[in-house]
Amino acid sequence: MAAKIKTTRSAAHVISSEKVASFAEQDGKTSISLRRKAELPIFPPMDDVTDIPQRLTFREPTDIAHLPVPTDVPALEIWHATETYFGVRIMKQRANGRVTRKYIVRYRDGGRWKKRTIGDVGADTMGVLAPVRLSFGEARYRAFRIKRAGALRDDGDTVPTLLEAYRDYRALREAEWSASTKENYEKDLKHLEPWHHRDLDRISKRDANALYKAIREGVCERHGKDPKTDVTTGVVTATSAMRLARILFNRALKNGHITSNPLADLMDAGKFRRPERRTPAIHADQLSKFWTWLHSHSTATHPAVRDYLMIMLFTGMRRSVVSSLRWENLSLAPGNEHYRLLPDQRGNKTRQLVPMPLPTYLVENVFKPRFQDPTRHPEWILPSPKKPGRPLVSVKGSLASMRAATGIRATVHSLRATLATLVNAVTGNALLTRRVLTHSVESSLDRETTMSGYVRHHEDDLRVAMNRTVERVFEIVESTADSITSSPGARHE
Repeated sequence: MAAKIKTTRSAAHVISSEKVASFAEQDGKTSISLRRKAELPIFPPMDDVTDIPQRLTFREPTDIAHLPVPTDVPALEIWHATETYFGVRIMKQRANGRVTRKYIVRYRDGGRWKKRTIGDVGADTMGVLAPVRLSFGEARYRAFRIKRAGALRDDGDTVPTLLEAYRDYRALREAEWSASTKENYEKDLKHLEPWHHRDLDRISKRDANALYKAIREGVCERHGKDPKTDVTTGVVTATSAMRLARILFNRALKNGHITSNPLADLMDAGKFRRPERRTPAIHADQLSKFWTWLHSHSTATHPAVRDYLMIMLFTGMRRSVVSSLRWENLSLAPGNEHYRLLPDQRGNKTRQLVPMPLPTYLVENVFKPRFQDPTRHPEWILPSPKKPGRPLVSVKGSLASMRAATGIRATVHSLRATLATLVNAVTGNALLTRRVLTHSVESSLDRETTMSGYVRHHEDDLRVAMNRTVERVFEIVESTADSITSSPGARHE
């Protein structure tokens, strides 16, 4: 090629012959050897150099074998294309034909640029890179840690890596997270592993698009799907991981560590829009069939299953709450019947003590009869009929039987969605509906209205809304009474 290799004690670049001539003129000599040129004062070469037309770089460990070997200078230093603090020093070929390559790192420490050798890459005797003495990945990581340590000593406020940003965020918010939230974040973090040791300002939009695509294609591969024809598989996983990344990038924006969010293209493409619910609410036309099946002879032998589903339908409690109902948290004081959701209760996303009011129908037909039963379990309100001493945690089998008998496809979360639909229909109050569902309305409604932080509903307002919802269910069921074999208000044992 027309360009010549120029080497300094600090770095190696490919520069034009005109550039070499200009250095010679500055030195006041008509000719100058490459070795003499290597001593010209063009330091620092780092990322701040902008007047060098092009430079040799490498990206992968296989690239190192194809880098040029210096002939007129003792050594050639070539740096990674993106992680410019990480490089390779290639020594001049020895008399025996051997070429030594070493991993190096350059970093700023105490206001001064420094350089350090990390370890040997290997030997080249046959024109092919021999097995490395220090793996590429290990050398890269060591270079990163050395560079980070120097930067922290230098000014104490550096751009964090994604892993460091996550740990800072976790330390700040972990006390508010439930066990499931922690678990989900850790899963998302694993999908972001390629960025763990990347400074946040070194992650580009191109990187974000590529990682999103890689995560989705990885999920498709595990499930034997073709990502080109299947456009849905893996989307939830990839989006969930990028949601965590978005939190970290937004915090970095606020702290001034980055100037733009690399996820902007994904956001503009609508990748963060919430997908449609996969478990829709039970339609009003199906309620009669559902109620008939719920009180039919086939389910009467499993009252715990029936009561489990009725509690889900009329309170909208999350599955994790209904699956762990305890007597100690139940209050049956007349006129103030409620169940206490403790701050550390799994499924209580408000992380506050919430006295959940109970509709009268459930109090009279579920909770009181169970409380008055002399054979009740001492701890669990809904004990498992198959596993003595443990609560009822799953009704999937019963819901599968319901689908076979009625054609209604539903999950326990469908009942929660059904309650939300009915409460909103009878009250016309979306904010009240969210409070019945124990949503964190201050955060969920801030995008829509500032009223969420001011409007407060009394516990009695929620109980009234629930009772009206129960009445509405009975109205729907009774409107098709010919399809019902039993009175909706009766309790069948």
